[in-house]
Amino acid sequence: DVFVEELLAERRREFIFESTRFADLKRHNKLLEKLSAIGYNFDQTYLLLPIPQSEIDKMPGVLTQNPGY
Repeated sequence: DVFVEELLAERRREFIFESTRFADLKRHNKLLEKLSAIGYNFDQTYLLLPIPQSEIDKMPGVLTQNPGY
């Protein structure tokens, strides 16, 4: 866990203007932890993206929309 924290800190400094922080934190399951540390309250649904309605329509009864959308 210490290695991952150091890795994320290094990547934060190295790629500061390249918009990779969100993806890194999400990939390492640290996004909600870091957001709550700076005062934001999000739940697990924040980590999900909506499924396009066209894809749900192609497979009726198989796909359901992610919670929160």
